[in-house]
Amino acid sequence: MNPPLRRPLLLATALLLAFSLSGCTRRLGWGVVLWNFDGTERTTGIAEDPGDESVPAPDNPAAEGGPESPDRVTAGTVVPVLIKSNINQTYVVEHPGTRTKVEVPIWKIELFRRKKDAETRARAFAPFARLYAVALRDGLVLRDEPRNTAGQVYRMRRDQTIKLLERTEGEAVTTGGKPLPGEWYLAMGEDGTRGYVFSNQLRIYDESEGPAAGAAASGPDMSAELDHLFSRTWRPAYFKTMIEQDRVDLERLGPQFGIFTDAVRRQIRIEYPGASRFFNYTNILPQADGSFRFEGQPLGIRFPDPESLELTIDSDYGAGTYSFIVFDQDIREIVRREELRRANVLSRMIADGDRFVSDEWGALTLSRSGRFTWAAYDKLIPDAVPEYAGEAGAIVLGLFPGPLLAGEWDGGLSLFFDGGSRPRVDFVYRATPGGLDLQLVRPIDKEWAVVNTLSEPPVRIRFRRSTN
Repeated sequence: MNPPLRRPLLLATALLLAFSLSGCTRRLGWGVVLWNFDGTERTTGIAEDPGDESVPAPDNPAAEGGPESPDRVTAGTVVPVLIKSNINQTYVVEHPGTRTKVEVPIWKIELFRRKKDAETRARAFAPFARLYAVALRDGLVLRDEPRNTAGQVYRMRRDQTIKLLERTEGEAVTTGGKPLPGEWYLAMGEDGTRGYVFSNQLRIYDESEGPAAGAAASGPDMSAELDHLFSRTWRPAYFKTMIEQDRVDLERLGPQFGIFTDAVRRQIRIEYPGASRFFNYTNILPQADGSFRFEGQPLGIRFPDPESLELTIDSDYGAGTYSFIVFDQDIREIVRREELRRANVLSRMIADGDRFVSDEWGALTLSRSGRFTWAAYDKLIPDAVPEYAGEAGAIVLGLFPGPLLAGEWDGGLSLFFDGGSRPRVDFVYRATPGGLDLQLVRPIDKEWAVVNTLSEPPVRIRFRRSTN
């Protein structure tokens, strides 16, 4: 037998057998259509039963497909479900307008045993029955929970249509600490996969208004490269360097740093140490050299490779070129590990005693809580410590000796005094069997959190551990 003819014949035989065995009960149940279907797409070849008067032809033209297609059955319609094909993963339903038997994917139908239950569900579904949405960028995902860090269950292409099933409560979605406008929906992909999606990267439309023609116009005219700008997570390139070198600077690594985009509103925000800028643009224009300019703004980008980009700001404030990379690691976990490392270093430093004294430099006491007190440090005033800084403050072990100093010094620390203008004083340190050695680090000695040199004249402090 010709294979293309086999499935319709088998299905027709199954229908006839089901009807002959079931007597008057010729339905599996009643179904609510969740995603519209074309009534002529897969007819079974089984003629309608003229004696079945239970489903009158609807008065509402939309139930017959509306202006787009006279045979379309719209979402929210209640239809008789006759049989289920486990092989094809389809239901055979009766078209409410033409009374023909139509084969429909199972995921497009929600099945009920009783017509009353199906009608109740259809009424509840009515506010969302005609709502569909189009993805405005590649890589938009459905998640298994309504929160932005939940697992991904479905990934969309730009301009792909999904079906909205209901609006739901979910975790607030923020960018750089600011909430994004939008709502969470339970939605369904084109293969029936269900998941949650936040609406700020969707164009939502009513089916009665026709397909979402022009959806792409709601976002920029994007090339494949620009799709990456809107679909990937971009962080400063130095994030990777810090992690590889095990020198995490928490002043420069955090969720607030990166490129944050909104394709719908044509907005882009750059958060980088020393540069915080927000831009509204009208379009993104390709340049002859392969880069892109944001029309109406002093902003351009280029992609050296798919995993990195260089962003250039031409205006006076924040002017310069900044490097970013695709970064999918959990920043909160990186921060947690670094905070734990610092706490462990402090604990080891004071394991044999937390009070350090010197006849010349006073008495320094460190606590596991990250606080310090320092009395009688007069010799450091005002060259290292300003007047009126006080005798207490917070200790942060966030500095790292560079290659030239790493063999001599264990690490670096900062003392943030509570008094006056809350000054910060930096040191490299070395733990000794009997105490603690410090040397002053001046601003010119370091590049961000890495201490590369120790400038002259040196200010060296040697403490002995106090047993009192």
